[in-house]
Amino acid sequence: MSGKSTITVSIRFYEELNDFLKKSRRKIRFTRIYRHNTSLKDCIESCGVPHTEVDLILVNGISADFDQLINGGDDISVYPVFESFDISGVTRLMGRPLRDLRFVADVHLGALAKKLRLLGFDTEFSNDASTEALLESVRGEKRVLLSRNRKLLMRRVVNRGLFIRSNDPEKQCVEVVRRFDLTRSIKPFTRCMACNSHLAPTPKEKVLPRLEPLTKKYFFEFSGCTGCGNVYWKGSHYGKLEAFLERVRMSNDPKEIMKIRVDCYSGYRGEETPRRFWLEERLVEIKQIVDRWLDPEHRYFKVLGDDNSTYILRHDSTTFVWELTFYQREKNQLR
Repeated sequence: MSGKSTITVSIRFYEELNDFLKKSRRKIRFTRIYRHNTSLKDCIESCGVPHTEVDLILVNGISADFDQLINGGDDISVYPVFESFDISGVTRLMGRPLRDLRFVADVHLGALAKKLRLLGFDTEFSNDASTEALLESVRGEKRVLLSRNRKLLMRRVVNRGLFIRSNDPEKQCVEVVRRFDLTRSIKPFTRCMACNSHLAPTPKEKVLPRLEPLTKKYFFEFSGCTGCGNVYWKGSHYGKLEAFLERVRMSNDPKEIMKIRVDCYSGYRGEETPRRFWLEERLVEIKQIVDRWLDPEHRYFKVLGDDNSTYILRHDSTTFVWELTFYQREKNQLR
């Protein structure tokens, strides 16, 4: 390309933004030539990176926003969303986390939508939603767009969004929770996985005609969807859901894991059941096993200590290591 009107800039992308680039451009500074002045947003997206993935742009060492026009000779550095670094003194393009995040997921992310609803997050989804319907949810309801379509995330109306990298719904869920720092906002079993409406406690008598005989006999606490009317209870699937919640929480907040020493006795079917444990030098006697569940590699115990605090203990079935994964001061406050 030649001519007086061309503009040449040098640009580099950092960390996971390199995933969007051709292999020859990853983790290096490369040159781009343009026929006319263009915005930083268009410059970045012409390289294949959606603007929703960018949190900081430095032009010649000075922070800039998406609308700034490029100039010949500009040296541009593009950074992803920061999770732990303090960049408060520069122009942070994604701003601070929204207080009330609401999501809309594209047609390829139905399983992710259900899992986010399980965690308590308002997530709109329709398996036949058009592009315009998705953008209207973004525009009219200020929802965060979750998509595997880079071109869709590049639309100017999309202020906040996330390109979902994984094909696995659980890993997708971890991506969302990690990106938007949602670990402490998780409120499980508060939304309907089918329609996204809120759940509310429902008297057993009200749903009795809809229950199977064994459910009528063994379960007493129910929640009903305020939208579609679905009924939920802690059935045989509940342990798997609890294990999923714990995996998501721990994958996003590993600093809360603490290895502990546990004294056990031989419980049901000879399996080891914790009776007391030590937090460094402090001994905690277990008054009650509140709940327990399994995943392929761990056993979890939700316990009430003699200090009336609630704990979740995790036992690795391979290494036989015990870990404290959660602590709650007040009895019955653990979600």
